[in-house]
Amino acid sequence: MSSLRFDASFHPAPPELEPGPDQRWSTWPSSPPTQRGPLPHPDWLVTAAAAFDTELGVVKTGKEADVHLIERAIPGEDGCLLAAKRYRGSHHSNFHRSDSYEEGRAVRNTRDGRAIQRKSAYGRSVAAGHWAGSEFAALSRAWQAGVPVPYPVQVSDTEVLMEFIGDGRTAAPPHRASRSPAIAAMN
Repeated sequence: MSSLRFDASFHPAPPELEPGPDQRWSTWPSSPPTQRGPLPHPDWLVTAAAAFDTELGVVKTGKEADVHLIERAIPGEDGCLLAAKRYRGSHHSNFHRSDSYEEGRAVRNTRDGRAIQRKSAYGRSVAAGHWAGSEFAALSRAWQAGVPVPYPVQVSDTEVLMEFIGDGRTAAPPHRASRSPAIAAMN
């Protein structure tokens, strides 16, 4: 018969090793490989399960999404800066003319497709997730084709995490590329 013993030496993690008010555990370990950027992952990318994602502020706001600055780091070590593009949910979106944005994009689940067409609250939340997934896929294709775009780190629900390109905490101006053959091939 085996006996269970109580280990009195166990202590919970010190408070400094738990995420603070503007932090979360890194979402990397919980994302499946299909929701992570193209291989090989860059050396600068922090992928450790012990890392925190710290909110540093809003970089840009738009009609359908806001871009937040995130630092992903293991406490006490250097980290990396990421841009988190978060598509607005059904209650906060002011992107009312999404028909042209959705044109040519298919949704596999017919129930979801009908909800998007009816523009119900559920349909708008499905559309936001669909937009995030489509943007992540386009960024991944562009990265693999050698187009100068931010490295797509991962996608989760309505959030696309990508390499932050800028100086310190200031974003670089948008790169308005001409219609090159590589960009045209992505569309």
